[in-house]
Amino acid sequence: MSGNLITPRVEVYWDDVNLTSYNGKQNFPKGEPLVFGVTTSFQAESNGPTASLSWNPTGAAAEVYEDFINTKTDRTLTIKWYYAEGKYLLSQWVWSGQTVSYGNDMSIKVNLLSELAGVVNSTTRSIAHVHDKPAKYTTGNKKLHKAFAVDDKYSSLSPAAQKTLDTATHTRNYGKDTTFGTSLSNLGQSAGVFYTPSNIGKQSSMVGFIPFTGEKDEEVLDGTTVQPGSSPQPTKRYGYLLGPSLINTMERTTNWKPQQQTNGPVTSTRARVEERQTLTQKGTNKQSAEPKPVTSTQESFGKPTASPIGTSTSLNLNVTPANNERGVELNNMKNQEQGSELSFTTFMVPALVGIKPNDIVYIPSLTGKYIEDWIVQTVTYTQTDGGVNINVAATRVYGLTGLMQKKPGEYFKKKAASLKTLEDWQNFAWGGLRGGTKGNANPADVNQPIPGFKPARGGDFVDM
Repeated sequence: MSGNLITPRVEVYWDDVNLTSYNGKQNFPKGEPLVFGVTTSFQAESNGPTASLSWNPTGAAAEVYEDFINTKTDRTLTIKWYYAEGKYLLSQWVWSGQTVSYGNDMSIKVNLLSELAGVVNSTTRSIAHVHDKPAKYTTGNKKLHKAFAVDDKYSSLSPAAQKTLDTATHTRNYGKDTTFGTSLSNLGQSAGVFYTPSNIGKQSSMVGFIPFTGEKDEEVLDGTTVQPGSSPQPTKRYGYLLGPSLINTMERTTNWKPQQQTNGPVTSTRARVEERQTLTQKGTNKQSAEPKPVTSTQESFGKPTASPIGTSTSLNLNVTPANNERGVELNNMKNQEQGSELSFTTFMVPALVGIKPNDIVYIPSLTGKYIEDWIVQTVTYTQTDGGVNINVAATRVYGLTGLMQKKPGEYFKKKAASLKTLEDWQNFAWGGLRGGTKGNANPADVNQPIPGFKPARGGDFVDM
């Protein structure tokens, strides 16, 4: 009789080479890890995704790294957090630099960025889009892609954001010395849509969402219904129930500010989604070749368009709405949603695999009489010795004692009430694996979708 330990796992591939179980041809033991201490961080706004990993500093491993620096910096790295026979979170990265320490403490730390860092911030242009008749914001979105010579695949919308941009209209969009990322965020914000830089899945994209409180009965999928062998969809919100066996430490903070002051980042005055990092290579020893950035970021996105390339000393962005009644309302909702803060650290149990920015975490009271919904702002996955930790920061409306969205909240409240014992919570936390785990039957029936909503299947992502 044999079996596998139920432990969280991380796989790192550089192009087609497995770095966590080396399958290359160099003078390094096959099946041994080249990397450890992997960390990925995802944020809802302000900064794009970042990651880092530690490279085995032994001589043979450093020799492999030197070869990769010379031959593979134009290739993508893939990081996958998962459980065997369970769901996973897949993200795409490009090499962006390194820190090498010599002496008694030898170390090689590799820094990674999302492909978006070289796409949405690659070229500074000035734009002037004027419409004879009020145009939909989705039309303005397409014109921005054309003006900056950026493929349409680099932006996407949640269902609620799509509905908002299809309804609202504008007449003008001016931008002086601006980048694609800033222009897209500024245009969206004027209609109440906020963009998250995402590299989850196979395609990096600026994903647009409206505030969680902005649409009645906002769609929230149960995070436990993501099927084994699948990854969550970047344009969907997922809900995650927290309770015993799912939280190590948790802290709530309330920061009140006068109404005329914003609680969160101000997108329209932020010059870049993320500062572009120069892809220079400092070398481990002597390098005979200069590293090349990934092909998609190597392009300057400076193709000739009607929008001139250039910089000056100022940043000027201006969007003139036409039929945009909800723009101000949605911006106020976004600001209010930043009023209270929550942070928690926990072990990555199967039920929490895939949690990402803009998802919702539900925290029931000890009595089960009420439940709170919190909007995820940042998520960091960190590989430890034999495990994976998740650090989450979330926010919600200041002073609100009820649910921000009642329908999905009531679903998770009912689900939490059905978990009556510590064993129930333990089975819930460790369920969701193909074939189940011992004692996995529990009254919550964790694989049932929220009524009226279809669970994400993630069929377009390839299980590695």
